[in-house]
Amino acid sequence: MSETARRIANRVPGMAVHREKVWRWENRGVVPDDAAQRALAAEFRISERLVADHPWPQWLVFACDAEPTGGVWDAGSAAEVLDRVLSSVEVDRRDFPVYDAMTIGHMAWTWSQSIITLTESRESVSRHVTDYLQTRIAQLWLLDDQIGGEPCFEAGLGELRLVTTLLRKGRHEPGVQQHLLRHLAALERFTGWAAFDAGREAAAQRLWHAGLRTSAAAGDPDQGVYILSCVALQAAYAGDGTTTLDALDAARSQADPAQDTVLAMLDCWSSRGHALLGDARRTAHALHQADAHWEARSPGDDPDWAYWMPQPSATCEAGTALLHVGELQAAEQALTAGLAALGADDARDRALYLARMAELHYAAGRRDQADALAVTVSAQLEQVHSQRVRNQIAKIA
Repeated sequence: MSETARRIANRVPGMAVHREKVWRWENRGVVPDDAAQRALAAEFRISERLVADHPWPQWLVFACDAEPTGGVWDAGSAAEVLDRVLSSVEVDRRDFPVYDAMTIGHMAWTWSQSIITLTESRESVSRHVTDYLQTRIAQLWLLDDQIGGEPCFEAGLGELRLVTTLLRKGRHEPGVQQHLLRHLAALERFTGWAAFDAGREAAAQRLWHAGLRTSAAAGDPDQGVYILSCVALQAAYAGDGTTTLDALDAARSQADPAQDTVLAMLDCWSSRGHALLGDARRTAHALHQADAHWEARSPGDDPDWAYWMPQPSATCEAGTALLHVGELQAAEQALTAGLAALGADDARDRALYLARMAELHYAAGRRDQADALAVTVSAQLEQVHSQRVRNQIAKIA
């Protein structure tokens, strides 16, 4: 503590910082003044943005207990990070992120430089085990569509422990480790998504960090592209257009150019970033590019997880982007088309579309319609457990 006090005092000319003062900050609820907080942030290499976004002591707690994002990215480091994540996420209900934009950018760059090139094994790899795991993952995807994030988050944690046990204690035939790592990355992506939908923002980021490491170790850029896309969408929901676009650019740099459906998703979600930055022209251009990719798609080239991607201009993200740049008529057309295309099992997405439609009605001055839709969505949320949708409704209630 005395060393901390001395180093902070050195950063603030004319400021006397004694170990007793640091003790009061830690134990008596005394809030350091702005100069002292900036000095602390600089000492611990914490960005000023994190300090500005989260009042004392939240920024210090979150910056200090996040998993380190540097070092070697391999199977060993992926397992170590996942261990820390699994020991914390069940009891950690923090509803705001751990990593700031600078850290996310560093993680994205490190991932892009760390992907291991592995050849597909043609040996027997206990295919009955890996097929079984893939079936369970696909079932979780569909369950999330129907009931939302919170219960799927708990289910995902259980699956993560199962695959981790197989990796560590199983007797692997040639090639099986690579397949298990790929399944693990997919589960980390999914469980992070479920955490995000459940309002567990910090847990989502931690799981996606672990997933990026695992996808790099598995030589699976497709899963890493999807993870970075989820990171970008989280930033969009937080109102950070710059981080949204940066994460999507990093994903695009490793995307397979033959996977037009994936490229359509990246461009569609880019529209959210451009809209948040107030750029209507680039918002429209991104949606135009997204539709062009979608029209050119060859479904046989798509990764399995892209099953849900509809025509971009009829997605909730397109409608949201258009709404945020004031294109209310185009936004309403997008949301209406998207709602019409939803299946009977898409309960969570239906609630999300209706929440955005309520927001649109409110923006257009149709308060009665907005209120009626908000009541409808609130009733649906008794069966669909999505804090993300609940937050959208709360903004207009």
